[in-house]
Amino acid sequence: MKILKSILTLTLSVCVTALFAQGNSSNAEQTGMENSITVNQTGTGNGSDAYQNGDYNSTTIDQTGSGNFSHTYQYNFIGNVENNVVDLDQVGDNNTAWNHQYDDSYFNYQSARQEGTGNFSHIDQYDGSYNNAYLFQSGDDNSNYQIQVGMYNYANVNTQGSGNNTYQYQDGESNSAYITQYSTNSSASQEQMGSGNYAYSYQDGDSNTSSQYQDGMGNNANNTQDANGSGNNSTASQVGDYNYVSQHQHGSTNGNVDSYQNGTSNYSYQTQAYGDGGTASSTQDGVSNSSDQLQINGDNNAASSSQEGEYNRNWQRQDGSSNYTTTAQSGSDNIAENLSYGDNNGSSISQSGTNNEGRQAQGMIYNGSYWDYGAASSDNYAELTQDGEGNISYQEQSGMGGHHSVVSQFGTTNNSDSFQSGNGHSNTVMQSGSNNVSLVNQSN
Repeated sequence: MKILKSILTLTLSVCVTALFAQGNSSNAEQTGMENSITVNQTGTGNGSDAYQNGDYNSTTIDQTGSGNFSHTYQYNFIGNVENNVVDLDQVGDNNTAWNHQYDDSYFNYQSARQEGTGNFSHIDQYDGSYNNAYLFQSGDDNSNYQIQVGMYNYANVNTQGSGNNTYQYQDGESNSAYITQYSTNSSASQEQMGSGNYAYSYQDGDSNTSSQYQDGMGNNANNTQDANGSGNNSTASQVGDYNYVSQHQHGSTNGNVDSYQNGTSNYSYQTQAYGDGGTASSTQDGVSNSSDQLQINGDNNAASSSQEGEYNRNWQRQDGSSNYTTTAQSGSDNIAENLSYGDNNGSSISQSGTNNEGRQAQGMIYNGSYWDYGAASSDNYAELTQDGEGNISYQEQSGMGGHHSVVSQFGTTNNSDSFQSGNGHSNTVMQSGSNNVSLVNQSN
């Protein structure tokens, strides 16, 4: 048995009950181990303050009514704060909850539940590891904060309603943060500082916003906006190496999907499906980065990718009508692929540097290792510009329609291959420099 750090200031168990009242105030303080505080308040404008100094303590707060507040503090002035529990339940509108576990906190647990409108919750766990924090809010115009500092911590928020706002912050390594929102006009914001962290957000509804920021190595950011929602926006930013971003939108009218990565060996994966008018943007600055963008079963979508550095790879694929892809690469030994399958699609690749390779396909095929599909291609436009030496341009358009392709190469020892199969095609190749090769093959 761990020696008590100080003399108990209260009995081992404190229970405060206020039935159908308002303006009541509860204040409970305990020092030691294995203590418990229970507060039950019903009415409006009630308040609860609970303080526990020690380990293996528990606090339970149950408030029913409006305009109530709860402040819970679990700490240890001498050593670690371990295995403490906070369980809070508020039912009503405009309630406030503050839960704190701090000073080297380990293996602590917090659970908060708020049902109503205009509620606020703040949860923090400082300077420790293996802590867990859970929050559930049901109603409109609610907001919440979760803050964890340390390693191997876990934070989870679930909200239902409209106009809800969630913010999670974790500082340390190997932490996990989850946000789930079934709502409209809501926001989910996650920030993680350190390495080996994981952030996940899921939003089901319209006009929602997701923002994720990670600074460190080996981090993972994942966002999904689902259920035929419209006007949603997702932004992910990562600074460091070996990071991963995954963003997915499924809906009738998609908003924006933006990814920013600065470092080495990072990967960005974006999908927009079953929606029109969506935009996907990926920006990477560094070496050996990869970007994949997929837009399928939708019209009037746009995908853009920008990469600066060496040995980067970009892949874009669209399936639908009146879609457009843009790729810009600056550096050496980069690869860009723009693929589309449908009508009235456009593709543009710009590469600056040496030994780069640009590939464009509308209607697809290739099979050099790999593309596939074939046919279903009309009224498409492909443009590829390369500035440097030893670059390769490959364009293949197949199917019925009036295709048009333009290749511009500036430098030496460049190679251009253009293949078009169908009706009414046009091809323009411009090469400036020496030892360049151009091959054009058109058939009807």
